[in-house]
Amino acid sequence: MENNVTKYVNSARFPIRFDRLHPGSLFTIHAEPSRGIRKSNDQRVYRKAQDHEGFYATVEGNENVPACLMPFDLVQPVKAQR
Repeated sequence: MENNVTKYVNSARFPIRFDRLHPGSLFTIHAEPSRGIRKSNDQRVYRKAQDHEGFYATVEGNENVPACLMPFDLVQPVKAQR
């Protein structure tokens, strides 16, 4: 039996602004200054939407859970390792 667990690792040394992230990229939320959150406890992995103009993302593996971020919110890009 094969184990299909996906592990996510940081693909950048430092967090970047959400508007600098390429559409379709995976990320975790680092901080949301737009809502007064200096350090996010959210461990979910999101994918930046490709088909929407604006600042929209969904939880990886569950497209029914959306997230709306402001351009200056900080995100940590990640990549999947199998």
